[in-house]
Amino acid sequence: MEIHVITKNVYGSDLLYVKDPDAASYLRRLTGRKTLNRYDIYILRALGLKVTISYPAIEVLGWTSGASGLAE
Repeated sequence: MEIHVITKNVYGSDLLYVKDPDAASYLRRLTGRKTLNRYDIYILRALGLKVTISYPAIEVLGWTSGASGLAE
């Protein structure tokens, strides 16, 4: 399974969401939240899932695309 992470600006805050509604539903049931954080992304990768992060989301996380190894 591949998880695509995007960002949305909600009331002035940039939040991280899963793009695919089905995958987002599973993660919502697992975490109890609609948004993701750095730790969630780390755990998803540790579970062997491929995580693709949009460039704006990488900027929100404060990562560089080369250093994160997550962007495509």
